[in-house]
Amino acid sequence: RLQNVVQCLSESCPWTKELTADTMLSWLNDECNEMRQELESLDCELSPQNESRDKLISELGDVLFSALMLEMVCRRDYGLDVGEAWQAACAKVERRTPYMNEWGDGKSNANSSEEATQLWKNAKAEEKGASQNLFSVNKPSILTITIWKIANCRATFAIAGFLAGAMICRLD
Repeated sequence: RLQNVVQCLSESCPWTKELTADTMLSWLNDECNEMRQELESLDCELSPQNESRDKLISELGDVLFSALMLEMVCRRDYGLDVGEAWQAACAKVERRTPYMNEWGDGKSNANSSEEATQLWKNAKAEEKGASQNLFSVNKPSILTITIWKIANCRATFAIAGFLAGAMICRLD
């Protein structure tokens, strides 16, 4: 239903038609901060009839709505495809978790949270090093800069798409 609401807004709401990715990223950031504040304020376990639980549900709904709105704006303005974002998110997570039996390299092990975090950080550093090497040869071309910007935008889009999709899958 939320996807339908976003679709209707994108087609019929003049205010929504003027939204930019930058605006939606700012809103998504605000909603994530509000979600964080609700999580930090928890002082008891959540039960089905708990006011804190209702606040968390509301804030998560706001995060998911903002993520879907961001996806719509990116699709409209940049031609980004949510399927590509899902693929990018999966590829990134799989690269950064080589210890997982389902897709790992068969050599890496993570027996603790600390080891898993270190492997994640190592993979991320390797990725950053590879992207910086694009610029270290000579002055980058406009094409190289554009490809790099699109890749970074798609990574952000992938995260937003992952959040939205995770909730959509739960609702289906």
